[in-house]
Amino acid sequence: MLEQTINDAATIAGDTEKPEGRHVNCEEMLEGTDFTQSRGEAESQSGRARSPSAPLGDDVVRVDHVERVEGKERDDGDCKVSRKKVLIGLIALLGLAVIGGLWWVSSKGKDEKIASIKPTQSERGVRRKVQLWEGGPYWACKNIGAEEPWESGYYFWWGDTVGYKRQGNAWVASNGSKLYFSFEGENALTYKKSIANLQREGWIISDNVLVPEHDAAHVHWGDGWRMPRDRELKDLNEKCDWTWTTMNGVNGYVVRGRGAYASSWIFLPCAGYGFGTSLESTGSDGGYWSSVPHSGNYDSWYLYFNSGFHGTYYGNRYCGLSVRPVQGFTKKRTKRAHPIL
Repeated sequence: MLEQTINDAATIAGDTEKPEGRHVNCEEMLEGTDFTQSRGEAESQSGRARSPSAPLGDDVVRVDHVERVEGKERDDGDCKVSRKKVLIGLIALLGLAVIGGLWWVSSKGKDEKIASIKPTQSERGVRRKVQLWEGGPYWACKNIGAEEPWESGYYFWWGDTVGYKRQGNAWVASNGSKLYFSFEGENALTYKKSIANLQREGWIISDNVLVPEHDAAHVHWGDGWRMPRDRELKDLNEKCDWTWTTMNGVNGYVVRGRGAYASSWIFLPCAGYGFGTSLESTGSDGGYWSSVPHSGNYDSWYLYFNSGFHGTYYGNRYCGLSVRPVQGFTKKRTKRAHPIL
C-alpha cells in the first residue's frame, strides 16, 4: 500500500463523520482502509436505587416474608418494601419495554429502506435529469456510457474524453481506437502536471475547471452537459439523503433531495474503478470525477462511497472513474446592497 495523507477537513453524511480531502493512491483509492468512525454511545438511567442505610419513609407497608426450609416454614420477620421504589421499578420496566418497541420499529423501517428498488422507468435512449436542491444543477439519471441507471458506463482518467469499457478481461476504448488500455501514469496526460501547466497546455481554464474540449460529459452528450465541480459533489453529499440499496441487482446509493425536492432522486451504482489493466471493487465501491484538479501535480477531486460512508476526496488522475453529468450551474447567493438614502 502506497503512502496516504488525510486532510483535516471532514464530510458528514447522516450522523457518521468521515474524512474529507484525503489523498488516495490508486491501489486503495476505492478500497482498503475503512474510515468509518464508530458512533458515540449514549447511556440513560431511570431513577436511583435507595441506599440500604437510607431511612424508609412513612409510605411503607410491612409484609411477612416466609421461607420454606426442609419442609418447614420459618418466619424471617417483617420486610419493609417501599411503595415508591416498587412504583419506580415498574415505571422503569415499562419505559424499557417502550424503548425496546420503538427500537424494533425503527430497525424494521431501516431494513425496509435498504431493500432492493426497481427503476421507475427505462432510461434507454433518454437523458432524464432532476434537481435535488434549490439553486443546484440538474443531475443526469445515469453515467456517461450507460443505458440504464444501474449500469457502470465508461471509465475515464481525469481529463480523458474517450472513455473505456470492459471487453473480456481488457480495457477497450469506447470508440474502438485503443485495445488493451491500461490506467497508469504514462497513459494519463494530465498526471504530474501542476495547475500552471494544466492552464498553459489548455486543459483547464482560469477558474481551474476542465475546458469543454476535455470535459467528458460535454464531449459525449453536448447540449450544456458537463462534469460536476468539486463544490457540487460536496453539496450532493451534504444536502441530500443517502440510502444504500440495490437496483436490478447492483449495489449503490439512492441519493434523494430533501423538503420540496424529496420526490427527486438519482441512483449511483458501485462501478468500482480502473487500475492498470484491472477493474477493481465493482459492486462494493464507487468513484465519480469532478472537473476540478487538486492543488498538487498528481490528483483531482472526486466523489467516493461504499456501504459504510461517502464523501469527497482527491486521488491520482490516472485512475479510471465514472462520470455523472450535470446541467446548469449552481446559483450563487449575492449580498443585497444597502438602499441609497
